[in-house]
Amino acid sequence: MKLRTLLTHALVFALVLTAPLTALAEQETWSQALSQQIHTWMTQLAQKDKQFAPWQDATVKVEALGPGSHQWLVTIHKDGNQLGYMVVGEVPAPETPEGQAPQVESRTPDFALMEYGLGEYLLFDEAISPMRSSAQLIYDGLSSFWEVAEHDTIQYYDAKTGEKYPSIAKPDSFVMPTLGADKLINSQDSLQTVKTLSTQPADPFATSDWMMSKPLQPTQQSPLTWQQVINAQAAKPVIFTANLFQDEVLAPFSIGSVHVWDDTAYIGVWDEGLRFLPSSYMEKVGHLFVQ
Repeated sequence: MKLRTLLTHALVFALVLTAPLTALAEQETWSQALSQQIHTWMTQLAQKDKQFAPWQDATVKVEALGPGSHQWLVTIHKDGNQLGYMVVGEVPAPETPEGQAPQVESRTPDFALMEYGLGEYLLFDEAISPMRSSAQLIYDGLSSFWEVAEHDTIQYYDAKTGEKYPSIAKPDSFVMPTLGADKLINSQDSLQTVKTLSTQPADPFATSDWMMSKPLQPTQQSPLTWQQVINAQAAKPVIFTANLFQDEVLAPFSIGSVHVWDDTAYIGVWDEGLRFLPSSYMEKVGHLFVQ
């Protein structure tokens, strides 16, 4: 065998060995970045909001929310108790400008905190799942659900309560994916302001006034702002009403807290525990009222 052939075979063998090792190293780097970011957010919440103090030394479990979704459910546990959850999404790499060659060098993974919740009742909790192998987990804020094929039909189960939606209810077009990365908590944001409105959920059905009240805004033309929620008088509960599943479901929630991460606000609604969602998302799916 010629020397040139020997060298060629050696090079091919080296490339075959190097490719899996490179992929493994990249996966390990990615996993470390995700873990570090999750714990950074947990630490900030535990230090800035006393309700989250038990998160300080808690352990986490990370599961993918469906294949190819680039979203992960992070469940938080301590001493055998469930403390809460996070929904984390990966921020896609910037698109290459037209006419430029795509960059091939590796980039540091970037993640966004899409939602987080406090309490023993988690999102997509296995304890309340439909328990069918065919159930698909679909995340979209308050409209998150399990999708299950039953008797030649598709049924939907609420991801927070496990309740089955009426057969006539069909999911809305996804809202969360329409939010830009600048509307979500990212790796550069830090928790600046914590405003607690209520430490216990108010019953939205204690009065039906919110069904006829005007949204918490000066005029119908003015946009709803999280500043108005922070400044709302504590004497009356603030209620958020969401129109879900193509207006077949009217879901009212009382507001518990507001977190401001730099200039990005997340509003905590009482829904089997506190559930924090981007104010930009809430503006798209419902309205705020003073009860």
